[in-house]
Amino acid sequence: MLFRSDIANKLSDALNNMLLYKNLQQSETALRDAKEELECQYEELEELDKMKDGLLSDVTHELKTPVSKQWMQVELLKRFLDGKGLLDDCGKIVKTMEATIARQNSVINNILDLSRLEKGGRKYKFESIHLDTLLREVLNDYQPIIESHGVAVETELPKITINSDSEMLSHVFANLINNAIKYKNHNVPPKLGLSIEVQPRTVIVKITDNGIGISKSEQERVFERFYQASASAPGSGVGLTIAKIIVEDLAGQIWLESAGKDQGTTVFVELPLIVNRKD
Repeated sequence: MLFRSDIANKLSDALNNMLLYKNLQQSETALRDAKEELECQYEELEELDKMKDGLLSDVTHELKTPVSKQWMQVELLKRFLDGKGLLDDCGKIVKTMEATIARQNSVINNILDLSRLEKGGRKYKFESIHLDTLLREVLNDYQPIIESHGVAVETELPKITINSDSEMLSHVFANLINNAIKYKNHNVPPKLGLSIEVQPRTVIVKITDNGIGISKSEQERVFERFYQASASAPGSGVGLTIAKIIVEDLAGQIWLESAGKDQGTTVFVELPLIVNRKD
């Protein structure tokens, strides 16, 4: 009886092993098929992404010409109204037209910049830069806007020289300062802080405001291209994306912190003192 029982157990084990092996084969086949399907979908998504980028670049290029023509027409209109002594009476309308065209032009330029950066179309020019001087120059460019918005500015900019690209850094900090002013909290007097913290091998530039702040969920997405917390928010939604690409291309990193709505925001830009390049 025991002999027969042993044989039955072994046969049962063998059958179970055969079933297990068959199931494993089926699972392996299913996984292989799923992998191939995912690879095909990935290739299709990549192709669609390339088509979208190409279309976006083509459309923005095509938009530049009519926007430039609109700008020229407004300038001609201003001259005509001025010649007729009507410019003061129509000043508000003309300023609205100028502001609208300026926003359109800014959106187009930002998208074109993003396209060029993502395709590696911008060659960086590394040189010795007085970072404190560069930041003061960018801040000075925004002085008329700062004054018109009544923004109180505090700076702490010790002298420091780094090896980087001055033009591209100006682009980054101009965007960040503009955001700090644009997203002000209308319930409190606006403030803007700009400082440099020198580390042994890096510098950290901090742009601080007491504006509308950013929720925790939004903080995770603000550097995504075309992301905007609100559809009514001004701009194209690519400014921070461009800043991130530039800073990382310059061997740095960028991040932000905010305690939440109406709690202000601080953006941190960390840059190396010297960039070790392989070119």
